[in-house]
Amino acid sequence: MADYIDIHGNNIPMRSSDPSNPIVGEMWYNTTTNVLKGQIFNASGSFATSGNLNVGRYALGNFGTPAAGNAIDGNTHPVGAPVTWSRSHESYDGSTWTALSNTPFGVTFFASSGTSTAGIGAGGGQPAGSYQSSAYTWGGSSWTTITSVPGGGYEGANMFGTQTANTFYGGGTPSGYPGAAFEGDGSSWTSGPNLPGSNYYGCVCVGTQTAAISIGGASPPSNKVEELNGSTWSSETAVPITGPNGSGNGVGVQTAAIYGQGTSVAFWDGSSWTAQPSFPVGKPARAATGGTQAGFFAAGGTPGGTPTPSARQTVEFTGPGAATVTISSS
Repeated sequence: MADYIDIHGNNIPMRSSDPSNPIVGEMWYNTTTNVLKGQIFNASGSFATSGNLNVGRYALGNFGTPAAGNAIDGNTHPVGAPVTWSRSHESYDGSTWTALSNTPFGVTFFASSGTSTAGIGAGGGQPAGSYQSSAYTWGGSSWTTITSVPGGGYEGANMFGTQTANTFYGGGTPSGYPGAAFEGDGSSWTSGPNLPGSNYYGCVCVGTQTAAISIGGASPPSNKVEELNGSTWSSETAVPITGPNGSGNGVGVQTAAIYGQGTSVAFWDGSSWTAQPSFPVGKPARAATGGTQAGFFAAGGTPGGTPTPSARQTVEFTGPGAATVTISSS
């Protein structure tokens, strides 16, 4: 079978955008992003490094995809120093992070979901040990304040779904670690469906308002998995990773999710977990993430602040199969 070089020769074409259906072995130079790219076949998934965050941090919020992601707020303190609440908001184009206007809040563990042009988020930790219940939508260039989440302040909560059909749940409050959940429509909230039991601080959840999977949680740290079908949660096979305070990282959908904590990464196929290649650098404390099993990014998620390279590092995962990659000299 002829490959791309046999058919087209060795010249590398210049393109203003990536081809819609590249052939394995094809290479091109993208003149819009100024990077050399190619189409490869991965027998198994693999990680590669990408552009660094401008502000190193962990306990972030996030929106988007590997081609259009956002990293929001977080903790910038160096190891051993007091918590420093960031208001930094950066956008990602698949290779470079660009600073946007600061957020109007400044929290750790901002629960968020949606896209880089239609996002929503709420809750988060604030100075002096307080938690916010305030909620905001993101329209691609500015934040809008909406109705606060009921029940007081939350830190370490999670959110899944879209800007106009989402669910906020879990986290820690001044009175404990509830399993209460609230459905949002982009402007207001209604109660339920609540998760079984409690202790969902720092959990990860991906999916839609009616089909989702919740992974991990604390306190104490847990590897429990709960699946939402319609309005009912049910227990599923535990993830084979248990992280401190349950502060993991996750992307995907209910039947094809990814969970990572520290250096460990696992895929969920709707019924069981499969180990994947490890993160090149550990992500122990909520990185900014976005994507699917076919490809996702994870930025930050390591304590140390901007002086620590791993606190700024972005890695991209490419799943098994044909994939477009950026080619560098490293």
